[in-house]
Amino acid sequence: MLQSELIRRLPCSGKTAIRCLDKLVSSGILESGMERKRLRNRNVWVRWYAPTTLGKWFSLLLSPRKVTATEARALLTEIFEQYSRSVAKLSSELDLSGSSLLSTYHGAFINEIVQEHRAVARNLNIVVFGSIAMDQIIPVEKFTLEETTPVSDICEYPGGSAAAVAVGLSRLGLTVGFAGRIGCDSLGQRLVEDIAKENVDLSQLVPSPELKTLRTVILVGNGGEKRVIVPTSGVAISLDSPSQIEWRRLDAAPAIYLGEVFLELSEFIAGYARSRGKPVFYRLLTPYAKFGAEKLSRVMRSVKVLYMNEEAWRRLQEASMSLSDPTELLRLGPEVVVVTRSAGGCSVYTEKKRIDVNAPAVEAIDSTGAGDAFAAAFTKKMLEGSLLEEAARYASAAAALSTTKIGAWASMPTHEEVSRFMS
Repeated sequence: MLQSELIRRLPCSGKTAIRCLDKLVSSGILESGMERKRLRNRNVWVRWYAPTTLGKWFSLLLSPRKVTATEARALLTEIFEQYSRSVAKLSSELDLSGSSLLSTYHGAFINEIVQEHRAVARNLNIVVFGSIAMDQIIPVEKFTLEETTPVSDICEYPGGSAAAVAVGLSRLGLTVGFAGRIGCDSLGQRLVEDIAKENVDLSQLVPSPELKTLRTVILVGNGGEKRVIVPTSGVAISLDSPSQIEWRRLDAAPAIYLGEVFLELSEFIAGYARSRGKPVFYRLLTPYAKFGAEKLSRVMRSVKVLYMNEEAWRRLQEASMSLSDPTELLRLGPEVVVVTRSAGGCSVYTEKKRIDVNAPAVEAIDSTGAGDAFAAAFTKKMLEGSLLEEAARYASAAAALSTTKIGAWASMPTHEEVSRFMS
């Protein structure tokens, strides 16, 4: 823009405008230079001003709608690269921990996503309570490890049983919210980015700076069987207080799914949901089955559908007095008890009948997430009012299909994939 045009547009003199521009140059917001130009048949020297990277950043902040998304992404990347180099240099000079600064960034990113979700009122079909984690999956030939055991690879995949169920429900077509805790670290940020892409509502996610994001180690054998190692100290496993729950959003959801939630809080949530006529779907994982039926009875009396695998059923029997058949659990409150089998398929128990369903045969490579895929699919069918046998066949197919992929979230099938597989 020529100076004459600039003066006509600004409510100040040319001298004042030039002085302001020079101040912006000295502040690093603008850069300037001289160029020889051909203007009106003669050569003249022209002083030009252009925004620096910092100036473009201010422009983006002050007038975001005047910048395209592509330009904004490129600018943000450029700014962050320069900013990171400057911060790294200054941190080194001041002997300041770079990891603490990164933790602040990760926490700010996670909180921003959560606040964005809280600002939007979504009509949820179900709220899933439980854990979110990063799984380290290690393929092994045998579970008895030597002092040094070479493996082909160590891969990281998003996981956490309840988070996988939330992703599974979303892929099957439901609008789902996830309620749990997460650490304000790099793993937490990666998980939040990934689960947000799955269209899962995170308005009830609780960022916890004092805790680390849960990281599990999963050993996977040649036939897809697995062993899971879970740390329990100083990690974000579950919500631990009713004060962390967004009760208003919970009231608006028609159904509740309970995964790996601390027992006392599970009792509170299940009882609250039942008092408001909401069906509760409870996944009894092995660590909680060890409490025994008596301690779990206060949760089960509010449950509509109880899920567990064969190992959880065995541990529940060991920890309970004279518990010989899954139908005996129906007296504690559940309307339906489902036991999934390690070989695939399930047995469904009600007061009137037992339904046994075999899973379709597949070439399994990783059973991580199979139980989550089953629970998500069975829950979907129950919420749709399907018959129990239909729900069992659909869920068994979803679980079988999930074993053909590696990882928990990655293996959750869509409704279209399950339908094609069954046909």
